[in-house]
Amino acid sequence: MDKQLTGKKPGLLWVNSKLTEPDQVGPQAYQKWYEQVHIADIFKTSGIKEAYRYQSLNPDDERPYLALYPLDDTDFLDTDEFKGVPLECAGIVDMLTVHTAIPVHDDAIPGSHAIFDFAEFDTRYYKQVQLYEPQSPKSGRLLDTSQDLRSLLMLSSYRSAKSCHQCWLHPSK
Repeated sequence: MDKQLTGKKPGLLWVNSKLTEPDQVGPQAYQKWYEQVHIADIFKTSGIKEAYRYQSLNPDDERPYLALYPLDDTDFLDTDEFKGVPLECAGIVDMLTVHTAIPVHDDAIPGSHAIFDFAEFDTRYYKQVQLYEPQSPKSGRLLDTSQDLRSLLMLSSYRSAKSCHQCWLHPSK
């Protein structure tokens, strides 16, 4: 059964990626950066509270890595905190120098220390348009509406892991 949305503007930040220089930053180094640096930086923001990461079961997929970030309010995507703020020097804005709450540099990454030199990212933003909940098998009534996006994504993650993707946190054996 579908429900009308009220209140904030829930959505999803979808990031699909691939390594472009695997001889310099390989899958293990990329995973380590993502888990130990990037996710921690993301959680320092005010707009992202959860992250889900997946790796394709098909080794030939062009972009084998997927990250999903549920958003309570898609307005966060329009903030300087998320988009970044050009730094000003003597009144001149340098559009190449950007400060964000989500850094993409790390000393463990070779050369420029920028992950964008070693990986490509396809980033998409989605607004939630409808929420469907199953009927409760015992009472025939809708489930408690306090179920949040996290619960629904966990169920979706389980189904996806069983069908076409493998959760990086719980790889199949």
